[in-house]
Amino acid sequence: MSDATLQRVLETDPRGPEAFTLVIDNKIFQHWTEVELEQSLDGFASVGFKAPFHPERRELRDAFRPFSFAPVKLYLGSELQFTGTLLNVEPDFDAESYSVTVQCVSLPSVLADCCVPANLTGKQFGGYDLLAISRDLCEPFGFTSRYADLRSQVAAASEFAFLQTANRPDLVRKAKAALAAKFKRVKVERDAKIHDFLCTLTKQRGVVMTDDADGNLVFTISTPTGNPVVQLEQGQAPLLSVKPVFSPQEYFSEVTAVVPAKRGKKGARHTLKNPFLKKVLRPTSITCADIDPGGEPGAAQAYLGRMFGNLVSYDVELPTFFDPSRRLFRPNTTLTLRAPGAMVYGVHELLIRSVTKKQSAEATSCTLKVVLPGAFSGDAPTALPWNEPLE
Repeated sequence: MSDATLQRVLETDPRGPEAFTLVIDNKIFQHWTEVELEQSLDGFASVGFKAPFHPERRELRDAFRPFSFAPVKLYLGSELQFTGTLLNVEPDFDAESYSVTVQCVSLPSVLADCCVPANLTGKQFGGYDLLAISRDLCEPFGFTSRYADLRSQVAAASEFAFLQTANRPDLVRKAKAALAAKFKRVKVERDAKIHDFLCTLTKQRGVVMTDDADGNLVFTISTPTGNPVVQLEQGQAPLLSVKPVFSPQEYFSEVTAVVPAKRGKKGARHTLKNPFLKKVLRPTSITCADIDPGGEPGAAQAYLGRMFGNLVSYDVELPTFFDPSRRLFRPNTTLTLRAPGAMVYGVHELLIRSVTKKQSAEATSCTLKVVLPGAFSGDAPTALPWNEPLE
């Protein structure tokens, strides 16, 4: 099926613009009973779906062949949401029915499974920025990498203009410097997963990796507060429920970034204190082997921000994919929340880390996983929701 034909089919779909359409190996698959799309600020998108399975039908045997890594796309209405591959199938049957559960992953997910091809083993990158390094590593797999174009989140004229509209020129400079900064010398080890290797670099720059609907690797920064897409209040529509998940073992009183001595150069270290944990000693440290002395304060700041990002998350349940402005909920936007039952005692602006959209014949639902602001920008929050008086 050509792209033009597919678009015509999607645009005339009688189910309307809020219905999912699966395309497997360039063929529309209509027999699913449930579809789930997960998109993340700091991870790769995935699609899961369930369908009846009749092994006597050739087209179903072909669609669900194990280890086929068949190409998969998912649309919402006529808008592409996901490009990836069919990863795993789990057939199930009993005396009354046959079914199959299918898991699909976006194209960049291969970087988390695979090491570099033999011709790139041991390659050193000297004087390269993140984009140049990643494009060399992505090319053999058939996709590329890019910097995020954040114009889709707010009306803006150029890359990072959304930060200027939030009156944060300091973040504009920080973002551009982080993405353009070159690594003096880094090496891809033979047995290292490509994603792990890239993570060691992004964490030192306060940058996160995600993907786009076309299946490309994307480097981005966390959006600042000040432009929430929705205001949610316990007991008021559209909010259905809020479930907090706390991770106390990932909470530390201080973070130290260490640059080891190498090639005759002295090492360096920098420690940042957690302003909310002063009476308990819980230190941690990170080794930054790929940066030179002088870069350890930024690395410590980025790690501290990620600590707060992992400290607590809230699963916010809604009955719709859309915010009040009829825009799809997306990661890397913010919302305000007041939910005393979940220990969010006042109104807090929180960062949407991931969005999971589910659809079946009976219902549509959306789960927003939200975290403290600054989690991926290296900024410690100014307040913790459970420390404030009840409003």
